[in-house]
Amino acid sequence: MRVATSPPRPAGPVPSRMPRSRLLWIFTGALAGILAMSVIAILIRHPQAPAPNPCTPPGPCGNPPRGGPTPTPTSPPREPPPSDTSAPLLNGRIWPSATLGFQFEYDDRFWSVADQGPRFVKLALNAPVDVTFWAEAVPFGEANAQQLFDRRIGDLGRDILGLKLDGDPARHVLAPGVGYRPGIGGLYAGAIDTPQGPGDPVVVLVMAATDGRISATISMVMPKFRDPGNETFLFQEADRMLNSFLWPTDPR
Repeated sequence: MRVATSPPRPAGPVPSRMPRSRLLWIFTGALAGILAMSVIAILIRHPQAPAPNPCTPPGPCGNPPRGGPTPTPTSPPREPPPSDTSAPLLNGRIWPSATLGFQFEYDDRFWSVADQGPRFVKLALNAPVDVTFWAEAVPFGEANAQQLFDRRIGDLGRDILGLKLDGDPARHVLAPGVGYRPGIGGLYAGAIDTPQGPGDPVVVLVMAATDGRISATISMVMPKFRDPGNETFLFQEADRMLNSFLWPTDPR
Protein backbone atom coordinates (compact mmCIF):
# COMPACT_ATOMS: atom_id res chain seq x y z
CA MET A 1 0.00 0.00 0.00
CA ARG A 2 1.29 3.47 -0.87
CA VAL A 3 1.32 5.94 1.96
CA ALA A 4 0.05 9.26 0.92
CA THR A 5 2.47 12.17 1.62
CA SER A 6 2.15 15.97 1.37
CA PRO A 7 3.17 17.42 -1.83
CA PRO A 8 6.63 19.03 -1.61
CA ARG A 9 6.79 22.85 -1.02
CA PRO A 10 8.13 24.90 -3.80
CA ALA A 11 11.62 26.05 -3.06
CA GLY A 12 11.98 29.80 -2.22
CA PRO A 13 14.47 32.11 -3.81
CA VAL A 14 17.98 31.60 -2.64
CA PRO A 15 19.45 34.89 -1.18
CA SER A 16 22.24 36.22 -3.22
CA ARG A 17 25.61 37.21 -1.60
CA MET A 18 26.24 40.95 -0.83
CA PRO A 19 28.72 42.64 -3.18
CA ARG A 20 32.13 43.39 -1.70
CA SER A 21 31.96 47.09 -2.68
CA ARG A 22 28.91 47.64 -0.49
CA LEU A 23 30.63 45.97 2.45
CA LEU A 24 33.61 48.32 1.98
CA TRP A 25 31.41 51.46 2.09
CA ILE A 26 29.65 50.25 5.23
CA PHE A 27 32.97 49.58 6.97
CA THR A 28 34.33 52.98 5.95
CA GLY A 29 31.24 54.83 7.25
CA ALA A 30 31.40 53.02 10.58
CA LEU A 31 35.08 53.87 10.99
CA ALA A 32 34.42 57.57 10.23
CA GLY A 33 31.65 57.63 12.83
CA ILE A 34 33.95 56.15 15.46
CA LEU A 35 36.65 58.76 14.71
CA ALA A 36 34.13 61.62 14.93
CA MET A 37 32.89 60.45 18.31
CA SER A 38 36.50 60.21 19.55
CA VAL A 39 37.23 63.83 18.53
CA ILE A 40 34.08 65.10 20.26
CA ALA A 41 35.02 63.24 23.41
CA ILE A 42 38.49 64.83 23.41
CA LEU A 43 37.07 68.34 22.98
CA ILE A 44 34.62 67.82 25.81
CA ARG A 45 37.29 66.59 28.20
CA HIS A 46 39.92 69.20 27.12
CA PRO A 47 38.19 72.47 26.06
CA GLN A 48 40.23 75.09 24.21
CA ALA A 49 41.83 77.67 26.52
CA PRO A 50 40.52 81.25 26.09
CA ALA A 51 42.73 83.80 24.36
CA PRO A 52 44.91 85.74 26.83
CA ASN A 53 43.62 89.20 27.81
CA PRO A 54 46.09 91.85 26.61
CA CYS A 55 44.79 94.25 29.26
CA THR A 56 46.17 93.26 32.64
CA PRO A 57 45.50 95.75 35.44
CA PRO A 58 47.14 97.93 36.55
CA GLY A 59 48.74 98.21 33.15
CA PRO A 60 47.33 100.43 30.40
CA CYS A 61 44.33 99.14 28.45
CA GLY A 62 43.56 100.15 24.92
CA ASN A 63 40.21 100.64 23.25
CA PRO A 64 37.98 97.59 22.72
CA PRO A 65 38.95 95.74 19.54
CA ARG A 66 36.84 96.38 16.49
CA GLY A 67 36.34 94.42 13.33
CA GLY A 68 38.73 94.88 10.49
CA PRO A 69 42.40 95.80 10.46
CA THR A 70 43.60 98.76 12.44
CA PRO A 71 44.08 101.70 10.06
CA THR A 72 47.55 103.17 9.88
CA PRO A 73 48.13 106.90 9.35
CA THR A 74 49.17 107.83 5.87
CA SER A 75 51.26 110.75 7.12
CA PRO A 76 52.67 111.84 10.49
CA PRO A 77 50.58 114.34 12.46
CA ARG A 78 51.52 117.94 11.88
CA GLU A 79 52.63 120.05 14.79
CA PRO A 80 50.66 123.24 15.43
CA PRO A 81 52.14 126.34 13.81
CA PRO A 82 54.28 128.50 16.09
CA SER A 83 52.36 131.20 17.86
CA ASP A 84 52.90 134.86 17.11
CA THR A 85 54.96 136.03 20.05
CA SER A 86 53.83 139.62 19.54
CA ALA A 87 50.10 138.81 19.67
CA PRO A 88 48.06 139.54 22.81
CA LEU A 89 47.37 136.66 25.18
CA LEU A 90 43.58 136.93 24.81
CA ASN A 91 43.10 134.01 27.22
CA GLY A 92 45.27 135.23 30.09
CA ARG A 93 44.27 136.55 33.48
CA ILE A 94 43.22 140.21 33.38
CA TRP A 95 44.58 142.71 35.87
CA PRO A 96 42.41 145.87 35.86
CA SER A 97 43.15 149.17 37.55
CA ALA A 98 40.46 150.00 40.07
CA THR A 99 40.62 153.77 39.45
CA LEU A 100 42.31 154.64 36.14
CA GLY A 101 40.55 152.33 33.66
CA PHE A 102 43.57 150.52 32.20
CA GLN A 103 44.12 146.78 32.15
CA PHE A 104 46.37 144.08 30.70
CA GLU A 105 46.58 140.32 30.58
CA TYR A 106 49.24 138.01 32.00
CA ASP A 107 49.79 134.27 31.95
CA ASP A 108 49.17 133.01 35.48
CA ARG A 109 51.05 129.81 34.69
CA PHE A 110 54.23 131.91 34.81
CA TRP A 111 53.33 134.97 36.90
CA SER A 112 51.74 135.72 40.27
CA VAL A 113 50.66 139.01 41.82
CA ALA A 114 53.27 139.95 44.44
CA ASP A 115 51.90 143.43 45.25
CA GLN A 116 49.19 145.70 43.91
CA GLY A 117 47.26 148.90 44.47
CA PRO A 118 44.67 151.03 42.64
CA ARG A 119 47.31 152.33 40.23
CA PHE A 120 49.98 149.64 40.03
CA VAL A 121 50.68 145.91 40.10
CA LYS A 122 53.89 143.95 40.65
CA LEU A 123 54.12 140.44 39.18
CA ALA A 124 56.70 137.85 40.20
CA LEU A 125 57.86 134.98 38.02
CA ASN A 126 56.79 131.53 39.27
CA ALA A 127 60.35 130.23 39.35
CA PRO A 128 63.28 130.02 41.79
CA VAL A 129 64.77 133.19 40.30
CA ASP A 130 64.06 136.83 41.08
CA VAL A 131 62.21 138.28 38.06
CA THR A 132 59.56 141.00 38.46
CA PHE A 133 57.23 142.86 36.10
CA TRP A 134 55.85 146.25 37.15
CA ALA A 135 52.95 148.19 35.58
CA GLU A 136 51.82 151.57 36.85
CA ALA A 137 49.74 154.53 35.64
CA VAL A 138 48.88 158.04 36.83
CA PRO A 139 46.54 160.72 35.54
CA PHE A 140 48.11 162.71 32.72
CA GLY A 141 47.79 165.90 34.76
CA GLU A 142 50.04 164.35 37.40
CA ALA A 143 52.83 163.26 35.02
CA ASN A 144 53.38 162.90 31.33
CA ALA A 145 55.17 159.88 29.85
CA GLN A 146 58.67 161.36 30.21
CA GLN A 147 58.10 162.44 33.80
CA LEU A 148 56.68 159.05 34.78
CA PHE A 149 59.56 157.29 33.02
CA ASP A 150 62.14 159.37 34.91
CA ARG A 151 60.38 158.66 38.19
CA ARG A 152 60.49 154.91 37.52
CA ILE A 153 64.18 155.01 36.66
CA GLY A 154 64.80 156.84 39.95
CA ASP A 155 62.85 154.26 41.95
CA LEU A 156 64.78 151.40 40.34
CA GLY A 157 68.10 153.17 40.96
CA ARG A 158 67.57 152.92 44.71
CA ASP A 159 68.02 149.15 44.55
CA ILE A 160 70.20 148.78 41.46
CA LEU A 161 73.71 150.21 41.46
CA GLY A 162 75.12 151.78 38.31
CA LEU A 163 71.83 151.64 36.43
CA LYS A 164 72.52 152.92 32.93
CA LEU A 165 71.36 152.40 29.37
CA ASP A 166 72.80 149.31 27.71
CA GLY A 167 75.13 150.65 25.02
CA ASP A 168 75.14 147.50 22.87
CA PRO A 169 73.50 148.44 19.54
CA ALA A 170 72.25 144.86 19.15
CA ARG A 171 70.19 145.28 22.34
CA HIS A 172 68.56 148.55 21.36
CA VAL A 173 64.77 148.53 21.88
CA LEU A 174 63.10 149.36 18.58
CA ALA A 175 59.90 151.45 18.71
CA PRO A 176 59.29 151.43 22.48
CA GLY A 177 55.69 151.81 23.57
CA VAL A 178 52.87 150.51 25.75
CA GLY A 179 49.64 149.03 24.41
CA TYR A 180 50.29 150.12 20.82
CA ARG A 181 50.89 153.70 21.93
CA PRO A 182 54.35 154.95 20.92
CA GLY A 183 56.50 155.97 23.84
CA ILE A 184 60.01 156.08 25.26
CA GLY A 185 62.22 153.48 26.88
CA GLY A 186 65.10 151.10 26.53
CA LEU A 187 67.18 148.33 28.03
CA TYR A 188 69.33 149.12 31.06
CA ALA A 189 72.02 147.30 33.03
CA GLY A 190 73.25 147.44 36.61
CA ALA A 191 73.93 145.36 39.71
CA ILE A 192 71.82 144.59 42.75
CA ASP A 193 72.72 146.72 45.76
CA THR A 194 73.66 144.58 48.78
CA PRO A 195 75.12 145.43 52.22
CA GLN A 196 78.42 143.97 51.00
CA GLY A 197 78.42 146.08 47.84
CA PRO A 198 77.38 145.41 44.24
CA GLY A 199 75.73 142.02 43.85
CA ASP A 200 74.65 140.05 40.81
CA PRO A 201 74.26 141.91 37.51
CA VAL A 202 70.72 142.51 36.28
CA VAL A 203 68.97 143.49 33.06
CA VAL A 204 66.18 146.09 33.26
CA LEU A 205 63.54 146.94 30.67
CA VAL A 206 61.72 150.26 31.18
CA MET A 207 59.14 151.95 28.91
CA ALA A 208 56.43 154.59 29.21
CA ALA A 209 53.65 156.06 27.03
CA THR A 210 50.41 158.02 27.27
CA ASP A 211 46.98 158.24 25.64
CA GLY A 212 46.41 161.80 26.79
CA ARG A 213 44.22 160.75 29.71
CA ILE A 214 46.71 158.72 31.73
CA SER A 215 50.44 158.01 31.54
CA ALA A 216 51.68 154.43 32.04
CA THR A 217 55.05 152.84 32.64
CA ILE A 218 56.22 149.25 32.75
CA SER A 219 59.48 147.73 33.91
CA MET A 220 60.93 144.24 34.13
CA VAL A 221 63.98 143.30 36.18
CA MET A 222 65.78 140.00 35.63
CA PRO A 223 69.21 138.50 36.35
CA LYS A 224 71.79 138.57 33.59
CA PHE A 225 71.38 134.95 32.45
CA ARG A 226 74.17 132.90 30.97
CA ASP A 227 71.63 131.21 28.71
CA PRO A 228 70.24 133.81 26.28
CA GLY A 229 67.15 131.66 25.80
CA ASN A 230 65.91 132.61 29.27
CA GLU A 231 66.16 136.30 28.46
CA THR A 232 64.39 135.79 25.14
CA PHE A 233 61.51 134.00 26.84
CA LEU A 234 61.06 136.82 29.36
CA PHE A 235 61.17 139.51 26.67
CA GLN A 236 58.46 137.61 24.80
CA GLU A 237 56.35 137.48 27.97
CA ALA A 238 56.77 141.23 28.45
CA ASP A 239 55.84 141.81 24.81
CA ARG A 240 52.64 139.80 25.18
CA MET A 241 51.59 141.75 28.24
CA LEU A 242 52.39 145.08 26.57
CA ASN A 243 50.36 144.13 23.48
CA SER A 244 47.37 143.22 25.66
CA PHE A 245 47.48 146.58 27.46
CA LEU A 246 44.22 148.54 27.05
CA TRP A 247 44.04 152.26 27.75
CA PRO A 248 40.90 153.91 29.12
CA THR A 249 40.35 155.46 25.67
CA ASP A 250 40.54 152.04 23.90
CA PRO A 251 37.23 150.35 22.91
CA ARG A 252 36.31 147.31 24.98
